[in-house]
Amino acid sequence: MDDSGEPRIPQRHVAELSAFFAAHDRWLFGHACVRTRGDRELAAGLVQDTFEAAARAWATLRGHAEGRQRAWLLGTLANKDISVSAASRRSAAGSPTSRPGTSPPRRTPRRRR
Repeated sequence: MDDSGEPRIPQRHVAELSAFFAAHDRWLFGHACVRTRGDRELAAGLVQDTFEAAARAWATLRGHAEGRQRAWLLGTLANKDISVSAASRRSAAGSPTSRPGTSPPRRTPRRRR
């Protein structure tokens, strides 16, 4: 554990993680950009959060085939995106937009009967 109480990455996994991140960073960033509708800053944050989760799960994740690792990355990225979206909606407190930079939904007037 480090000073913050987080478990340390075993030294033997550092080189593996570095190679894993380098092999998948652009691919995952592309998916994150699509999910965030081109918000590169938000996409970079999602990728960072996803790779941090991968580092914490590396003892298990390292034993999976590449296709399964990529599926894990995409699933984790999607979950992080959902969490970020939900948090931004909560912090907006009544704002109808779910992401910064998006327009509020259009409301159509109700017809009286």
